[in-house]
Amino acid sequence: MHSHLYRKTILKLLLHQVAEELLPYTNFDAGEQGFPAPPREELRAVRVLVATSCSAARLLNAGLPRGHFAAVFVDEAGNAVEPEVPPPPLTPY
Repeated sequence: MHSHLYRKTILKLLLHQVAEELLPYTNFDAGEQGFPAPPREELRAVRVLVATSCSAARLLNAGLPRGHFAAVFVDEAGNAVEPEVPPPPLTPY
């Protein structure tokens, strides 16, 4: 990750499924050929999160304080039921 923007993906997403211009905003690990969760230190630098509600919820155990992210964009939010979007502890309010 080289930015204050992070696109959270599932661990075993295939590289060809991610647009090349989005890779700098992910945590792709060439050795694992996957997208593991970034270390907590890297997450502390992130201010804007893009994720599905399920993958964003996995960040709840990262120990970040409520309101850490300035914005949370939920991918495929139109397919979710209201309680799933956004994960409340991740939102700024």
